[in-house]
Amino acid sequence: MKILLSTMPRPVPLLMDTFLSLDDSSYRFVVDQGVFSVRSDNHVYSLHFLAQNIAMPSTVLEWPSWEELEAELKREAYDFFGLHCKVIDLDRIGQVIDFVHSVSPGTKVIIGGFGTLGLEELREEGIDAADKADYVCRGEGVDFLNALAGVNHRLPRICRMPLERMWLPWLPGSETKIGYMLSALGCPIRCEFCATTAFVPGGRVHEVMTARELYEAGRWYFDTHRDFHQVYLMDENFLAYKKKVNELGEYIRNDDAYGLERMNYQVFGTIRAVSMWDPEELLLNGISGVWSGIESFFSYDRKKRGNVQELVDGLHNNGITTILSWILGDDVQTKENIEQDVDMFLALRPPAAQLSVLIAMPGTPLRQRVKESGRLLPFRAGEMHLLGNSMRSLHFTHEERVRIVMDTYRKAYHRNGPTVMRSFDIELNGYNVCRKSNNPQLNTLKLKYYKTRVLNGASMLKTAKAFAPNDHVRHMMEELERKYVESVGPLTKSQQIVADKYLKLAEEYVGSLKTQPWPPPVTQPGLSRSEYPGVDPGIVKAAQMVPLSVGTP
Repeated sequence: MKILLSTMPRPVPLLMDTFLSLDDSSYRFVVDQGVFSVRSDNHVYSLHFLAQNIAMPSTVLEWPSWEELEAELKREAYDFFGLHCKVIDLDRIGQVIDFVHSVSPGTKVIIGGFGTLGLEELREEGIDAADKADYVCRGEGVDFLNALAGVNHRLPRICRMPLERMWLPWLPGSETKIGYMLSALGCPIRCEFCATTAFVPGGRVHEVMTARELYEAGRWYFDTHRDFHQVYLMDENFLAYKKKVNELGEYIRNDDAYGLERMNYQVFGTIRAVSMWDPEELLLNGISGVWSGIESFFSYDRKKRGNVQELVDGLHNNGITTILSWILGDDVQTKENIEQDVDMFLALRPPAAQLSVLIAMPGTPLRQRVKESGRLLPFRAGEMHLLGNSMRSLHFTHEERVRIVMDTYRKAYHRNGPTVMRSFDIELNGYNVCRKSNNPQLNTLKLKYYKTRVLNGASMLKTAKAFAPNDHVRHMMEELERKYVESVGPLTKSQQIVADKYLKLAEEYVGSLKTQPWPPPVTQPGLSRSEYPGVDPGIVKAAQMVPLSVGTP
């Protein structure tokens, strides 16, 4: 028994006919920051996670052409074809199912992913993809596929993903390598717009990996990749689960190879969950960054507690970076209060942000509510993204929503400086906190973690001053340089040499931007093919599982 797991065939969808949906950083996080804009490429991690944890051999295809998909289906006799589907892909899902059945009639088709939330929308348009497929997997996929393989007990979980890469396009060696771990699916907060809640309904949380399994996954990344940088732990509200956070932190502190000097990770947590922690506790548990949803200062109060500004400042002042989310289009946001909402968000000074318009995703209470009020637009799969047009807002046209979102990204850059330097400032805070701490874990290992990061980051100060978007940001960079010298000391000769090199490369790049403006030109990815041997259902531990091959054939 063998399964072929695949994304939709190329082309990868474009958002607003401009942004490649795989490049997270071109349309969110680090947007329109001139020489400091970054690029990224991602894998479809859910397919690799499935392949590493199911009791059957598998092949994973990412972004095949139709010809490459046909060749793979003819290469081997696959019992199952598992199609990863996003809502944005739904306009092609029926075509893919028919194609697989025609090329390989004996292969049963399974569709899964967040795209399954939109199957009812397709049915209303006369396209019954659920009937075309042999199976529909709604929710967590490992147990579903193992049940098809006749395994009905939980197997130990591993998570050894191919890495996300993020880089400054003009700077060789600037590549940041990021690994992912999956702690749980679902969220108890149940925001009406949230597809995650709709995917695991009722506010339930499905634990995917234990604290021990997460620790072993983290160890694997650092053991395997010598220049590995960061782990992102996926769990909608991980900070709410204090027992699990503390257990993982204890494993990290007791690790004799890396410990807090290297094994730090980023998590999700509501402002309410953040308020449960003292920043020192987070540092000691290995947390270096928090993604939290502000959404709007005029709504979603159940996600918040206390003074939001003070809580975020508390994270930043102790060396913990943030990614903060904000949404435009809620009923309470008006022409009269939107400027205040934007200004309050920008005052939080997150290094990175996810700004979006409000999307009425299939399966969510929001979609039902706006449908009942007559504000739901006809379903178009291509509009199901962070800047898409799925509903009429009470107070803004869609063009106004997109303009305000993109303007807010630009304001963040012009008021607070580039993302890379905002992060550097916060990590310099972490260096100072750990340097002055009486806790032996913080003033030794954690201090080394921050020292490495600020020593590397200091060489960007010269470029940050030279290419500041205005005098205000340039003054901020000068103050940041003074703060670094007071904390660490003057730049060494080798740092100065690197700083001069960075500045020269940046100047050359800026010259090229005159003919290649932001956003960057779109390049479709090529095929990535991986094979996995499958888990022995009788094993006690799956820690030795590795891909047989990963790469482009």
